[in-house]
Amino acid sequence: MSLHERSDTHARFLRSPPDHSPLPGPPLRHVFPAEAKGCAELNMERIDDPETKAKDTWMGGFYMEVLVDGWDVEKTVTIDFKTSDLGLGPHACQNVRVVGFTETTITFALIQQPWICCESFGCAVRGERPAQMTFSC
Repeated sequence: MSLHERSDTHARFLRSPPDHSPLPGPPLRHVFPAEAKGCAELNMERIDDPETKAKDTWMGGFYMEVLVDGWDVEKTVTIDFKTSDLGLGPHACQNVRVVGFTETTITFALIQQPWICCESFGCAVRGERPAQMTFSC
């Protein structure tokens, strides 16, 4: 690019009207359906997006993000995976700790204060992504 071309590009940039679009506001909060109110549900936007789902799935495992309605360090979230063919490594989850489990369920305690980080937690899970999971709090 010649000096003249660069000057012309710069001049067009200076003549372009300024962008007066409003600044983005706070992010929209997730709206929980009635059955998940006060508890939790999967972040279906991650699962429904083919590109993100592909990144969140690997041979032998998958990542899931759980959205929590009313983050409180006293709250526990139990996920029933409807299968016993899943596993979690010792550091597989963020913002929670495992406090109980059965053959098909895992109970998580929320550990971060909401003003620090959280409206969700994520886990890297060993096994195939189940077709259905249920949540209780």
